[in-house]
Amino acid sequence: LTADLEITPLAITVTADDKEKVYGATDPELTYTYTPELVTGDSFSGTLVREAGEEAGTYTINLGTLALNANYMLTFVSATLKISKAPVNNITFHDAVFVYDGTLHQLAITGTLPEGASVSYENNGRTDAGMQEVTATVTGANYETLVLTAVLTVEKASQVIDFAPIADKDLENDPDFQLEATASSGLPVSYTYTYLSADPPAVISPDGMVSLLSSGEVEITAHQEGNTNYLPADAVTRILHINSSNAFVSTLEINGTVYDNPGQETYYIMDCDNFAPQAEVQIHTADPNATVDPGPTFVIDTPEAGLYRREVTVTSQNGEQTRTYLVTVERRFNFDDIVEQKFNNVLLVNNNPATNGGYKFVKFEWFKNGKSIGTGQYYSAGNNKEDLLDPTARYSVRMTTDTGDVLTTCGGEIMLEASLDMKAYPNPVLSGELLHILADLPEEELSHLTINVYNQNGREVLRTTGREKETAVSLPRIPGVYLVSCRTNQRKKTFKIIVK
Repeated sequence: LTADLEITPLAITVTADDKEKVYGATDPELTYTYTPELVTGDSFSGTLVREAGEEAGTYTINLGTLALNANYMLTFVSATLKISKAPVNNITFHDAVFVYDGTLHQLAITGTLPEGASVSYENNGRTDAGMQEVTATVTGANYETLVLTAVLTVEKASQVIDFAPIADKDLENDPDFQLEATASSGLPVSYTYTYLSADPPAVISPDGMVSLLSSGEVEITAHQEGNTNYLPADAVTRILHINSSNAFVSTLEINGTVYDNPGQETYYIMDCDNFAPQAEVQIHTADPNATVDPGPTFVIDTPEAGLYRREVTVTSQNGEQTRTYLVTVERRFNFDDIVEQKFNNVLLVNNNPATNGGYKFVKFEWFKNGKSIGTGQYYSAGNNKEDLLDPTARYSVRMTTDTGDVLTTCGGEIMLEASLDMKAYPNPVLSGELLHILADLPEEELSHLTINVYNQNGREVLRTTGREKETAVSLPRIPGVYLVSCRTNQRKKTFKIIVK
């Protein structure tokens, strides 16, 4: 008998192994497992292959040329090759500091991006001073995303002030002017100023307008305080020198009396109520730095009545101008020191240099209550006995010396001298009426006045005293002739009075 022996192919299952690599790397070896075992001596031929492509992704591993001989029936189970994204290496992103210059400043990564990768920035770019965080993001289809941060800083810029020296100014000829300092930043410059004198020689506005006031020195400082983009500038100081040719006096003060803008001659008459042995003079020049000879404050001695003169020379600050002023102080005569009263109706100027202070007067003018009343050396109230000086008036006299000086007296009041006479009236006197005794005597003598009345028989019928210039006496009522005796320590007078 014969029979057929059928040898069937051995079923072999080949299972590919999953594989993985990073983008750009060499493919790993494609491997597999199989079951069951091959017959001894048999082996696989060929290799597995994968789906073509190098981009990141998943690729199928196929049977390729892998094979067995005809005694096998091969079943293939595929696998995958995964290409993962590659990291981005050798890329850095550093902080950076810039100085403000008005342009846009940005950060950038350093290093070379791999092919197919790109970078994008967020919050990148600053012009003004300040700081901010910038983000750089590197991306690519085959690369892991790389996020980097860095700080972008723009610092304030420095600046300098250009302030040229200031030319000397002449107060009388140069106008007010504008300072012209500039800052390299282009920002506006402001100004402050200081001075050592009591008053400012000039006034400077914050924006630099200079108003000249007097000679002197002013220290002017230019400032620029900076802003959000500029640091403060170092201040620059210049000295302004102001010269003046002004030699005028603005005020002149004598014993508290002020003369504004005086002429070149000032005449001061001392107050009769406050004679002093000297007059204090203060000079204030229009320019504070002008010099005064004999000095801004001095005294003029006035020991007695007369005219006292002092020459004052003012020299301008720059020494180019001088002006001379004459200060005259008159100390008036006390009225009684130069005027003599004769009788009760004549006033006479003492014109004897030996006794009047050394003056020889050649002209005279008399005043009564300020009104001119005569021009002689003496003034007379009149030629009659009844013409008397006025004891209620104020008299004064103006006198011109032989050198042309004019001197005056203070106002004076006169006192009429007593006539040293005694009178009785009326005579005759009616019975019962009063007899008046008028005694024109000095007060001291009046204090000793006694009045005695006697009848025809020589008998004293009345005795009294008088203290006033006029005394009323009551005589006896019996008509007749009476003797009235008036006696003082100096004199005696008797009146025969008829009583009717």
